[in-house]
Amino acid sequence: MEPHLLLLIFLPIIGFSAAVSQEPHQLRKSWGQIMVLAWPGVVIQFLLIALCGKYFFPYNWSWPESFLFGAMLSATDPVAVVAVLQEPALLPAAPR
Repeated sequence: MEPHLLLLIFLPIIGFSAAVSQEPHQLRKSWGQIMVLAWPGVVIQFLLIALCGKYFFPYNWSWPESFLFGAMLSATDPVAVVAVLQEPALLPAAPR
């Protein structure tokens, strides 16, 4: 399979289907957790991977190349995110 076909055809379709099937009230309810947990985690991971690419790899990359490498590797997997969002919420067991 051609890699560009996957990137330009199938990935947007997966993202669109996830956006259409997403329930807005669930997103509003989870917005605070998303902002506190997801964004800082991705930014920290991006910076750590860029630092490793700059100082530990033997390629003598410049900072823009290291940041590009970090951005490519720190992106979240859209298929995994969709799978987690479509699972029903696990409620704690009722006390007996």
